[in-house]
Amino acid sequence: MNEPPAHDSLPLGSRHPLPLSRYEAQEPPREGRVRPALEAAYVSAVYLDARTRNLRLLEENGARAWLLHNHRLEGLVAGLEARRDAVAADIDVVNAARRDGQKAAEAELDALEGEWKREIGRVLETEMDVCRLEAEVRRRRRVVAAAAMGQQSETPR
Repeated sequence: MNEPPAHDSLPLGSRHPLPLSRYEAQEPPREGRVRPALEAAYVSAVYLDARTRNLRLLEENGARAWLLHNHRLEGLVAGLEARRDAVAADIDVVNAARRDGQKAAEAELDALEGEWKREIGRVLETEMDVCRLEAEVRRRRRVVAAAAMGQQSETPR
């Protein structure tokens, strides 16, 4: 006759039992470290409670109810995937419209940029002309001032 394995906690193909330390009670935490331990214990308790409830329901209702639930979940997933695909298509339409708008505006923006560069060039040329004229005015004033000084020195006193 087939005898059950010596250890129920042996994984398939292993000679060592599963470590059960995670299921044992933990050491009491130090002062001030109680909250994280309580939170971890709460999470474990909620998980184990849900698992126990699910196993009990599976035992009571059988695999048929489980398969029906899976079928409903597959329907929900299919609906969500269809919705995701519709949103992705909408995003693609918006991106295409944005890209087309940018391409349409590209020529106008290039023309405006060229005009702006030409105008800046004209402003710089005008400022250079102003600087030349100011230098010419200063030079002529010096000539006039020098001539006036020369006439003053020639006049008898």
